[in-house]
Parts: sequence; C-alpha cells; structure tokens
Amino acid sequence: MRQLTVDYSISTIARPTDYIHTLLTRLEMDTTVRLIVGSPDSEYLAQYRDNPSIEIVETSPHEWERIQNFGTHHRAMWNYWRTLSIVPLNPGRDGLVIFEDDVLPARGWQYRLHETLNQVRSHFGRDFVLALYCPYNLAPDDDQAHYALYPVRGFYGTQGLYYPEQIRIQFADYLGEHGVERNRLPYDLLLKDFLQAQEIPLLASVPSLVQHIGELGTGLGDFHQAPNFRRRLTHSDQGSLSDQIKLALRSLREQRATTDRDL
Repeated sequence: MRQLTVDYSISTIARPTDYIHTLLTRLEMDTTVRLIVGSPDSEYLAQYRDNPSIEIVETSPHEWERIQNFGTHHRAMWNYWRTLSIVPLNPGRDGLVIFEDDVLPARGWQYRLHETLNQVRSHFGRDFVLALYCPYNLAPDDDQAHYALYPVRGFYGTQGLYYPEQIRIQFADYLGEHGVERNRLPYDLLLKDFLQAQEIPLLASVPSLVQHIGELGTGLGDFHQAPNFRRRLTHSDQGSLSDQIKLALRSLREQRATTDRDL
C-alpha cells in the first residue's frame, strides 16, 4: 500500500462543550494537525500551545474586524474557506483532510483512510472528493471496496472530508466567491453545487471513519450521525500485523501517560 502525503486541519470555534479535546485525544497521528480558529477566542486551546504536533492558527484582529458582523453561518463558512485555503502550497502533497471539531474518529481510522484512498485513486485518479463521514448507510458495489458512491444530490454534512490537492484549490476559490463574498448557501450545499457543476465524483468511506458527537452544536443545523460508524475497526480492517502492533503500543503509551498524570 502506498503511503500518501496528507495534511490534516480542523475548523474549530469555542463551544459550550469543547468536543475538540475528545477529537485530539483520539486522532492517533504522528503528523502535525492545524487548528483553524474561527474567532479571537482561542483560550480553550491553551493546553496545546506547547505541543509540537499541533499548530494553532488564530483569527487576527484585522480578520475579525472584517467578519465580526457576519451571521453565524457566514462566519462558519469564512472559517471553512480559511481552512481550505490557508494550507501552504506543497507540490508533494496528495491532499487535505478537514475535520469539524465535534467528531470522534474510529480506532485505526488513519490506516483505513490510506487504504481507502489507494483504492479510490486506482479507479478515479485525483478527481474526486471522499467523505469520511456520511449520514446515510451506503453500501459498496464490491465487497472488497472500502468506499461507496455518494449521490451528490443528497449530500450534506462536512464533518470529515478529504480533498485531493487540485480539488482543494479549486473549491477554495469557488467557496471564496460564492460563499465568503456572496453568502449564497451554507458551505456544504456550495460543495454539492461545485461537485455537480464540475462533474466531480463524491465518494464515502464505508464504514464512516468519524462519528458526529456535537449534540450541543453551534446552531448551524440539526444533529445527525453516521449509521455505519464503528468505534473500533476490526483487525482485518486495520491492516497488517505490524500495523496492529503499532496501534497497540500507541494505546499502551496513552494508558501509561494517563496513569502518570493521575498519580
């Protein structure tokens, strides 16, 4: 299996319940994740400021002056556009994963993501978008496939999405024009319009690799969840024995760190 070069970002804002702490605890990643904060309030992330694996991108006073009078949906759209567009250009990058800050990843999700992306790329090249979360119970056409076609007309929910690099750049431009400047529709519906207009396939990982847990939301929409999410992927889903051992050792380190903090 080819290991792809993927960046990870989280669009986040202070909430009555800060689900992002659960998300960051469960990411199980050996690479940097960017937290793109959608308001000047970033104190809820203070505990991560010295973490070398976490980059916090705050809203500057100049940016806040521009958007502070936007409505809730418009500010959320602006921050999702930032999350898409703020990533430095990197010719060697395959794509970008964007999470909303109120999701719970499955154990073993990252290996499964790379496995799924390798399958998808063998059929669709680099012209697709992959939903890591889907509120429908979709089924693959092939029993060995880790993804299913996601009918674009029914798409909603941006809890977890993978954008190949060129698609990321194109959608960032589209969202900047139709979302940030015109505020025409919520950004998940603008993604649907973009995919339909460009005839770009939308796929969903099966099962969903993250679950929506933000019951106390930000007022952007109704609460929904993925019906096929599994909290822990089976050993066969997680890949080779060496990968399973790595995951087990990482879990043991986490348990020891928790015990040390409690002592």
